[in-house]
Amino acid sequence: MKITGLPYVCILFLLSGFVQAQNTHLEKNVVYGHTDGMAMVYDVEIPDDPNGRGIIFMVSGGWHSGQENLDISKPFWEILLKQGYTLFQLYHPSMPTYKIPNAYEASKAGLNHILENAQTFGVDPDRLGITGVSSGGHLSLLLAMDAEAQSDSDGRNIAAVVAFMPVIDLREFVGNVRATPALDFDPALAPALSPIDHVSADEPPILLIHGANDTVAPYADSVRLHEALQNAGVTTNLVTVDAGHEVYPEPEMTKAHSAMLRWFEDHL
Repeated sequence: MKITGLPYVCILFLLSGFVQAQNTHLEKNVVYGHTDGMAMVYDVEIPDDPNGRGIIFMVSGGWHSGQENLDISKPFWEILLKQGYTLFQLYHPSMPTYKIPNAYEASKAGLNHILENAQTFGVDPDRLGITGVSSGGHLSLLLAMDAEAQSDSDGRNIAAVVAFMPVIDLREFVGNVRATPALDFDPALAPALSPIDHVSADEPPILLIHGANDTVAPYADSVRLHEALQNAGVTTNLVTVDAGHEVYPEPEMTKAHSAMLRWFEDHL
């Protein structure tokens, strides 16, 4: 199954509630802010035997954020629940009304709300990681690497990152509205929204997982970011899988899962 920009789907924000899912508890629609009078939300999925650590999953594909994106990316994140991680499923305003700058500003508010409220859900806020796929990987990296996005009122921030097939440099994409309306923004903003422009020595540990055959989000850009992080002295690794911009086939998905779980185990 290829991961591409999804058609626009109206996002319905429901009242917050607590529902039961298989082997997990799901608290839906925790409000972290408002935009144009609409609530911005995340869901919290708590396994029956939580390990006290949490992962923010950026729900995003083609910078669209909705249930379809969560569902299509399930093969990447479901294993985290099985290993006892509490999952914060963070949604952002999305196309066609909202562009990447809007999505990122909202995501920063969501990150800080999660940091400030993680203990409410049994999660140590100092042991909070972030992950995402494609544009979700882009936003995950940016939230971890952009100094303006980091830390809540107590100085906490993201402790570890795993980014699957992320977009690294928006200069290569901005203005390409045929790919997604989310790219219709001022090109002058692209450097500030590109992880490659935020490399510094104080980044958290960053794992990149990318398909060597990816023609949507260039694999070479992850190589470039990995080298830049190494040169800055950041704890980092790049896992290359034999896949394109898609849900990884086996045995590549198992390889990716093993690398992700090892990374979060070592750094959270």
